[in-house]
Amino acid sequence: MRDNEKKPKQISAREVDPNVPLSRTPIKMMGITLVLVIIASIAVLSKTDRRSIKAYINIPELGETQMQGREIFNRVCAECHGVDGTGDTKIGPPLMHPYHRKEALSDERFLKVVRQGTPEDKWKYGHMPAQINVSDEDAKKILSFFNALRAVNKLGE
Repeated sequence: MRDNEKKPKQISAREVDPNVPLSRTPIKMMGITLVLVIIASIAVLSKTDRRSIKAYINIPELGETQMQGREIFNRVCAECHGVDGTGDTKIGPPLMHPYHRKEALSDERFLKVVRQGTPEDKWKYGHMPAQINVSDEDAKKILSFFNALRAVNKLGE
């Protein structure tokens, strides 16, 4: 090596060569992208309407007991399940849904749900509390109305 040539500068392990371009690491970019996706998802999901589906049903000609059951249902149950069980609330599902067909929801089970409620795992709407203000006689009237609706709307007899 000649004396007039410059030696390359020795760079210590801690120094960064100023001639090397800075680059972003893929991990940092993935982290930023993940954070943005999470924020966007939260924004979208917070605006999601929890409104239940609305059932369009036929209402049959009702006998006296069924009519009383309808009145009790609309006074006690409609806030969550919609008028005549049609749904379209943010609280509970429609009762005129295939999930509630006669084969899946027997009369005994229906009365038990009215008396004891249901756990949260049944619907996205959560727990249904026991209807302690509904007498056994009134629950049977509601069931009579419900069965009339199920029969005419082809959800069992």
